[in-house]
Amino acid sequence: MDVLKEFSKDIKLVSYDKNKGKGGAVREGILSSMGEKVLFIDADGSIQPDEIPKMLEELDNYDVVVGDRASKDSNVNAIALRNMTGKLFNFYVNILFRCKTWDNLCGFKGFKKEIAKDLFTNLIAYGWIFDVELFYKIHKKNYTLYKLPIKWVHKGDSKIKLLDPFKMFFQLIKLRMKL
Repeated sequence: MDVLKEFSKDIKLVSYDKNKGKGGAVREGILSSMGEKVLFIDADGSIQPDEIPKMLEELDNYDVVVGDRASKDSNVNAIALRNMTGKLFNFYVNILFRCKTWDNLCGFKGFKKEIAKDLFTNLIAYGWIFDVELFYKIHKKNYTLYKLPIKWVHKGDSKIKLLDPFKMFFQLIKLRMKL
């Protein structure tokens, strides 16, 4: 926290009392943002900050830019369990939402400001599957999307467990019904 205070003129710290899940946390940050381009990146270090300028450059040409570990041009170092659960999850998503996205959960996404505000203002999903809702809305609203090949390295223990994709499947069905 002290490190953040040192940079307080350049950083706006957003906090709240009750845990709102990853989607809720990202939503709060996005809706509090002030720049013309808005992005978020997972804090685990799996995506290096030197990927950020590439995303910002592509946001000159697209409404939304997302890190895409599934791209043939990406350099991904992941453990087998993570690969398997990711493929299963994305298979479910593509059946239910027909968004044709094979990396829904990459924690590196950027938006033009007005697009970000539109996508996040009425966010329904506040947990892990909020990304799926974003892709669904991007597709439905015909926003331009660029899938950015990235370098990604597995860091630490994954919070995704073997049975999580099955639990997520039921969350996805609920989300699909709401959308």
